Amino acid sequence: MIWSAAASGNTPDDPFESPVTRQLLFGLAGLGLFILVSALDYRLFGHLAETFYAVTVALLILVLLVGDATYGARRWINFGPIPVQPSELAKFTLILTLAKIFTVHQDRIKSFRVFGLSLAATAPFVALVYAQPDLGTDLVLGSIWVGMALMAGVRFRYLLGVGLLGVMLSPLAFRYLLRDYMKERLLVFFNPMLDPLGAGYNVRQSEISVGSGGLWGRGLGQGSQTQLNFLRVQYTDFIFSVIGEELGFVGALVLFGLFILLLFRGIRPAGCDWGHYSDPGSGVYKHWGEQPPPPCHRHPPAPHKLRR
Repeated sequence: MIWSAAASGNTPDDPFESPVTRQLLFGLAGLGLFILVSALDYRLFGHLAETFYAVTVALLILVLLVGDATYGARRWINFGPIPVQPSELAKFTLILTLAKIFTVHQDRIKSFRVFGLSLAATAPFVALVYAQPDLGTDLVLGSIWVGMALMAGVRFRYLLGVGLLGVMLSPLAFRYLLRDYMKERLLVFFNPMLDPLGAGYNVRQSEISVGSGGLWGRGLGQGSQTQLNFLRVQYTDFIFSVIGEELGFVGALVLFGLFILLLFRGIRPAGCDWGHYSDPGSGVYKHWGEQPPPPCHRHPPAPHKLRR
């Protein structure tokens, strides 16, 4: 689909700068990293949580100082030919950091101290990413914190309190904290017709692209919105619109099906030994009880039962 989107001619002449080549190279690098990480004992990452945290914070500060400015934001650092986006590393590091906090303090998971510690560990990432500025990634980081806090078993009233505080402060944040383009994006998100030829242009064109695909699509490389460049940033931010236009509703369903398959494969137990866990803080391999591990076809015990 990236090849089809890039076929409109609005791409660099250098083949190594084309989006297709770049994605292939990134994909191969990612596959190699995937194989390397999957061969490691995941418990090792627990010992490296603090190191990852320090490096990620340093990179988030560095990108504000020397990062490349694109569309009014500084989000990338070029280490020679390799561009790095520290905010993407922040997502992984935040997951790793929160996992260690909730594991090390598992016996006090209901205390406000642990809740506050997890929130304090998240705040520097959110503040530094907002300074780039990148509101979208901040929303992802916030979702990671909420999801992991819920799964870890923190008191729900603490989360509810933070949510209510956020709702009460949202008018002030909208007026004084959000930048003009952020306000514009939020308003256009709810009503693209506020500025159909300006801020709402990309949203309207993406809707037209998806809608014109119909059931089966216009065919690979045949989408008028894509090929005539009405659809902007088509091989990155709006690649789904290209899929909707050229492969149609059926192609979009196939894509969603693949994502769902990947999701369920990801949450499927990697092994049958649900009776064990590891403490990244101490490196000790612990046992929940004397019961033998359940068979593979059974579901793992609920988190609250594991904590007992």
